[in-house]
Amino acid sequence: MKIKALLPAAGLLLASVSADAAHITVAPSPPILTSYNSLGEWNSDGVFESWSPNPQVVSPAVSGGVLSGSVNDGSNDPTLSRNNFAGLGIDLDSGNSDIIEIRVKRTGQASRFDVFWGTTNANGISGTRRVDDESLLPSDGSFYIIQFDMSGVAGWDGTLDDIRIDPFSNTATGGRSFEIDYVRVGIPEPTSLALLGLGGLCVLRRRR
Repeated sequence: MKIKALLPAAGLLLASVSADAAHITVAPSPPILTSYNSLGEWNSDGVFESWSPNPQVVSPAVSGGVLSGSVNDGSNDPTLSRNNFAGLGIDLDSGNSDIIEIRVKRTGQASRFDVFWGTTNANGISGTRRVDDESLLPSDGSFYIIQFDMSGVAGWDGTLDDIRIDPFSNTATGGRSFEIDYVRVGIPEPTSLALLGLGGLCVLRRRR
């Protein structure tokens, strides 16, 4: 699996820093997914769109197009979950849902950013179905677009049923907050791949 976070930047200059299989890519801030299923957009104030924060998320709110919250001093596992996606019929075997794309802002001490999922083949949330950013997502108060290439990831098959986001993981410190603009799954259009290819980077590699 390849992971990359797209940072806001002007122009088309691309750069990358790699650690193991993960990559942070500096690129224009617009998303590259133009063919996608939305898992959360939060465009109506006060409407959580069936997402549920756990008790470790303090003052969860939906306002101004984002879902936001903060974290208590002693909390190390704030989560946001949504279940029963099966009705949307998001087929993970079709090749049309290989990318998870999330636009997110964090403040406070950085830590791992996790995404868990369940499917009609394997219901519920499990540690065996998890991807993370390998602690490369900054926590500096700026929005980033992070993408997970799920092609070839074990357990990403069947029909999507559940998803959980841990905006901070394994960091029990205060003064942390987050805002999530959207969560989407899909595939990029060829023109978007060509744009990112200007930097000489293979930003998405099919692994099937």
